[in-house]
Amino acid sequence: MNTTARRHACLLLLLVLVVLCHALCNWRYLAGDLYPQQKDVAAHLKVCTKYLLQSRDAIRSGAPLLERFTRLASLFHQESIPVEHIWIWPRLTYVVTAPAAAIWGLTPRVIILSNIVWLAVLLLSVFSIGSRCMSPEAGFMAALITSLFPATYGLSRNYGLDFSLMGIAALAVYWLIRTEAFSRRAPSIVFGCVFGIGLLVKVQLLIFLCGPLLFALVCGWRRSRDRGITAGRVFANVALAGLAALLLSIPFWWGNIDNIAAVFIRHAEARDGIDPHHLSVPVMSARYFAYYLVAAIVYVSPPLFALGVLLLPVFILSRFKARAVVLLWALVPYAMFTLIELKYSVFYLSSLPAVGVVIGAGLASLRTRALKYFLCAAAAGWGLIHFLQLSFAVGPPPYRGCRPYSSDALRADGYPVWAHPAFPNNLERVARRFIEEIGSHERGNRYVRIGVCEFEYSNKDYLLVDSLEYFMESVNPAVYVFRSHFSTDSFLECMDSFNYLVVLEEGDKPMPDFRRFEEYFSNGSGASLCAKYLNGPATLARLIESYRRYELLDRELLYPDGVSAFLMRKPPFPVEDDAVIPAAHLVSANVFIAWPRIGVDERLRRPPTIGDYDVLFPYDLEFPLVPPARRDPSEPYFARYRLSFERGGTYALSIKLKDREASPPRASVNGKPVIGRHPREANGGMKRIGSFRVQAGVGEVELLGDEYFSVTEQLRITREGE
Repeated sequence: MNTTARRHACLLLLLVLVVLCHALCNWRYLAGDLYPQQKDVAAHLKVCTKYLLQSRDAIRSGAPLLERFTRLASLFHQESIPVEHIWIWPRLTYVVTAPAAAIWGLTPRVIILSNIVWLAVLLLSVFSIGSRCMSPEAGFMAALITSLFPATYGLSRNYGLDFSLMGIAALAVYWLIRTEAFSRRAPSIVFGCVFGIGLLVKVQLLIFLCGPLLFALVCGWRRSRDRGITAGRVFANVALAGLAALLLSIPFWWGNIDNIAAVFIRHAEARDGIDPHHLSVPVMSARYFAYYLVAAIVYVSPPLFALGVLLLPVFILSRFKARAVVLLWALVPYAMFTLIELKYSVFYLSSLPAVGVVIGAGLASLRTRALKYFLCAAAAGWGLIHFLQLSFAVGPPPYRGCRPYSSDALRADGYPVWAHPAFPNNLERVARRFIEEIGSHERGNRYVRIGVCEFEYSNKDYLLVDSLEYFMESVNPAVYVFRSHFSTDSFLECMDSFNYLVVLEEGDKPMPDFRRFEEYFSNGSGASLCAKYLNGPATLARLIESYRRYELLDRELLYPDGVSAFLMRKPPFPVEDDAVIPAAHLVSANVFIAWPRIGVDERLRRPPTIGDYDVLFPYDLEFPLVPPARRDPSEPYFARYRLSFERGGTYALSIKLKDREASPPRASVNGKPVIGRHPREANGGMKRIGSFRVQAGVGEVELLGDEYFSVTEQLRITREGE
């Protein structure tokens, strides 16, 4: 082994140790209290959990091998979850999580810790770029500096697609450089494979490779003219790379181009309609032209970014073989993202390794040995100090008082929202306690519907409830959470059907007052939605009054947010001699709900929204609220009601259907069928189903339909004479 190869192996071994150190630090960090309050982190954790549970179901189904493979392929496809937002993205990042989840369990900490795979891909790719284009020392310094970017280790402790995109983008750039402008066959095919795999991480890879790829194509065309390389060979290599990318990425994108394009067009054109949590800003000013510049400074850290600017002329004049590729990797995405109306700082993340390459190659190019060693030591020393500040709170918060960036990515205490020390909080513990409390009341109930009454519609509220929702569903994926401010249409349609409420109100309170909740739906857009789905304020007032009568099961003050969280349970509906029960006033159901009706009918179906995915995909697995038996596809539709009978005796059950000619569902009370011959018309359009006998106290009425459940509006229970 020659000297260069020995240096390369030693530095590669050191880099592996760097990756292991990051893995140990992340393991230590995640041992604390989780608080996933960066945008979309909790949502991606939930998507990953549900996708892997569905995949586990498919693998364990016992079906023929081909059928199981087909099911897994359909889950990977976008149409398996037909809603927008994070669901439009491919599933490869979640698939990479599967081995760790299979070994150590499907928990949020295991899911997040699986980011070490992408961290290793990122650092090894940066090392390989520097090593191939200049020297092993340049590659190692580039990888080491990149590993000390706050964005690198900070986002490795969150979960989403942008960090994995950062790694796959660096790997794709490396193999693009290896193609030597598509003059080499094997590297061109490998590049195509990496490109296709990258598209299964996130389609934004196209933006980051756009500049380098066009440059490589131009260079390939010029080489075919100047160096005797045939144009046919370059064209064939490009075609093979494109074919490999197409074949690998087609499992997700086939049949979804129209949907994905529509989403991107709406985001690119969005102006007034963008929700506050998108943190969007316009482009039409010098301030917003520098938006991603400021983002890069904070993501890289100001001293390291300044070092990169200082070394940029050295890099440009160096013997680095792919200078143009690295510069285009940084500049073209900057221009494209700046021209897109929707802005979010993390979009630019996958160009940051180019900054690391510039610094590493620039340091390796310095001819003055003392200056080189001084800058290397200063860069590594500062990076380590910053790492300790942002990871373990060693020293003061580094960005306290840094106002220009605070609205997007800094917390009030001066730490970035995506890179801060683990701090004490009780969010995960409270969520688990609430779910366990629900489980003590709902043994064997497969469908538990929880309404979350949020305290305001702000970034703080959105992220807090996002995290709380995820933690509850990570304990038991069979619970369905409906949020009042985030998926308002679904919440209002189901407002009368929640068996449990989680009420969030600011401040330390003994009981909720629902004042902010009521204000939200009485003014502005909330009032418009209320009029659309509840027919006006009178219904809203009645439903809120019924919420105030819910039984308080548990309460806790969430710290450090200072938000009171109340767990409340719907009381049984009182039945005296004659009671009319709204059909939507149920405690559990697997039918469609659109206040005030329930049933299985095309008129109750509507285009799915972001709040509906939990209802579309129930999970019957081995969790506290879920029976161990697998769900039978022939399971009937049902709706359950909890009633409190003042007196025992015989009662008649009647049902009001939307269509009088329709067949009513079957009924049972406390597991015993309601006895009756043929349903007959009663007063007020009611159909008498039959009669039943109960004792005084709480009982459960269940409506059942085999392949169909007629649209039902009301139930009526009347005491009959003895």
